[in-house]
Amino acid sequence: MVFGDFTVREEFVKLSQLHERSRGEDIMNVFLKFVKECNLPLSKLVAITTDGAPSITDRNNGFLALCAKDESFPNVLSYHCITAKVLKFDHVMNVVTRVVNYIRSSSTRKVHNISSMISVVNAFQKKLQLWIAHLNRNSFSHFPHMKSVVETLNGCEYDLPSFAQHLEALVTEFGNRFSQFSTLEPVTMFISNVSELGGEVCEIFGEYNLEELEMEILNFQGDISLKSSFASCSNFWTLVDRNKYPMIHSIALKIYSCFGSTYLCEVAFSSMKYRSCLTDSHLDDALREVCSSYTPDFRQLAANMQCQIFH
Repeated sequence: MVFGDFTVREEFVKLSQLHERSRGEDIMNVFLKFVKECNLPLSKLVAITTDGAPSITDRNNGFLALCAKDESFPNVLSYHCITAKVLKFDHVMNVVTRVVNYIRSSSTRKVHNISSMISVVNAFQKKLQLWIAHLNRNSFSHFPHMKSVVETLNGCEYDLPSFAQHLEALVTEFGNRFSQFSTLEPVTMFISNVSELGGEVCEIFGEYNLEELEMEILNFQGDISLKSSFASCSNFWTLVDRNKYPMIHSIALKIYSCFGSTYLCEVAFSSMKYRSCLTDSHLDDALREVCSSYTPDFRQLAANMQCQIFH
């Protein structure tokens, strides 16, 4: 979630159980029930990050498709998270996953927005193409460990093209999973370059008047005081007058609210110990305590409790 001063917080809100089936409509019903119970304004929903599960992404009956058909939902962005596995090297990936999860649980919590995610994915896709080119010409420039292994073969044949094929499969998978980034990138770029925003934002969010937005963009890009502040101020967007540039301010808030990973979900799954011994309510409370970045005020909580007096 993002606040009016562009303070961003990523918080675990709710664990909702699916006790019987996990179809798109089941997920939809559970989600709408939670929204109604908490009186959450769906109009402020900006994006949905998924792990690619069919019950979420199916074009006809997936959760995203049902959201698009429901008139109570706004136009929301949807994209694949960056944490899911792609290559089918389970004998390697299982070990790597455990190590990465340990590092994540021990490291400082960081917020990764959609802009940084697109940058990382774009850079990695270009690296994949470079690595494929090197492997196809038997170059080990970027593979020192592979080079050391090959040197121990003493002239025996080795199959570098097969490794290149795995990387080509990875390129294809990345292209499929993150195909929507080509549409999102022009809009997210204006967070770091105010001259990049164009009318394509109307196609993505669908709630702005194109003619009015174009005029506001031109006024925004011609604002000399903002231009001078952009290069020198790290909190540039807090200086943008939301009354003078209401649509641009709203777009910036939406982009800041988009997260590039399901990190908190991964942390939650790693913390689900003794699941069979806990009720749904207790598990929800335990996961919120593990995942939250807030620190409880124990003194205040204790002061509000009535102590039991024994006679």
